[in-house]
Amino acid sequence: MSDQEIINNSRLQIILSLLKKNFKKLIIFSIIIITLLVGFYVFKNYQKKITLKISEDYIIAKSLINKNNNIKAKEILLNIIEKKHKFYSPSSLYILIDNNIIKDKKIIIASFDKIIGIRSLEVENRNLIKIKKALFLFKNGSEKEILETLNPVINSDSVWKAQAIQIMGDYFKSNGENKKSKEYYNLLKITKN
Repeated sequence: MSDQEIINNSRLQIILSLLKKNFKKLIIFSIIIITLLVGFYVFKNYQKKITLKISEDYIIAKSLINKNNNIKAKEILLNIIEKKHKFYSPSSLYILIDNNIIKDKKIIIASFDKIIGIRSLEVENRNLIKIKKALFLFKNGSEKEILETLNPVINSDSVWKAQAIQIMGDYFKSNGENKKSKEYYNLLKITKN
């Protein structure tokens, strides 16, 4: 036997010895990896099924609105909002508002808040929803509510910052508060530069 064969043979013996000593650990590690992969697959499949069901409900609700069955559509759309889906929940709220299906300001504001609280929303999408909530509050809310909604956007580097400042300036101008509106319009000029 050559020296190279002896070295290769001893390496093989070391590897086999390590495998024998750590056999249980390797099996447990393999089981954990397989369990995680299967769990991930099951979770993703479950999410797809939920999204499919929500999308079907959304289509049904739109169809009901076209047939003037707003009561049932409202129930379905509010249920979708409760599920906090990052696409269908905001879309459901906008349909409810655009079609004037919900008259209760508290329900609409609560729905906006549920949607703003969706964890999977990207920051800029969340800020856009805050802008839309502020526009709703412009007609139906108080200064305090609008400021609480828009201040996080105004005090950020959001792409929606200028729109938030514009809304506040317009709000104060429409209420005859020229001093406050000028402050926001000046801030808007600074922001745009």
